[in-house]
Amino acid sequence: PLFYKVWDFSVDLMPDVNMLIEADWVFADQQVSFELNGFNTSPIDPVMVTYNEPVAEPSITSPNQKLLHWSTSSDDSTGAYDFNTPVTDPLILYAIWETKTYDVSFDNNGFSGTSTPSQTVEYGKQVVEPANPTSSTDEFLGWSTTRNNSTGYYDFSKPVYKDLVLYAISAPISYVVEFDLNGESGTPPGVQILLAD
Repeated sequence: PLFYKVWDFSVDLMPDVNMLIEADWVFADQQVSFELNGFNTSPIDPVMVTYNEPVAEPSITSPNQKLLHWSTSSDDSTGAYDFNTPVTDPLILYAIWETKTYDVSFDNNGFSGTSTPSQTVEYGKQVVEPANPTSSTDEFLGWSTTRNNSTGYYDFSKPVYKDLVLYAISAPISYVVEFDLNGESGTPPGVQILLAD
């Protein structure tokens, strides 16, 4: 009759009959490592994955970088890694990042002059101060993060960490008209303030 046992080469002795010893293979777990690829934050510990099973995608966030995907190449030459792929060998995955950007738009806020194009600004960089818009009827005073300028005029040396809307602060152009009787007697009309139209 046939029987099977695990053979211990350090203890078991060969019997006095022919015997067949067969290898019984077990696939080893595979190590998957995660390289943050230049991003300065706490490292992600390697994980052991059951042979021929997929690895779970780790979660990571950054205040100034956007994670595009993971790749088997540090320069992303192999493209995005598919986390449904069975793991059969040790694996290193590299984080592929993109710098976050923010939209900065300019609202005329009732100013009757020319419009100002919006800008896309990288995290921590400054808005490029645009040329002052012009108008024949309004005087441009500056830009503010509030319509009524309650926060004061915007400081273009400040770094940007979110989307922004900058509002034009303006005032109507006015003219002062005074009347001179040019030597004649009498009372001249009072001073008048006229708005440009």
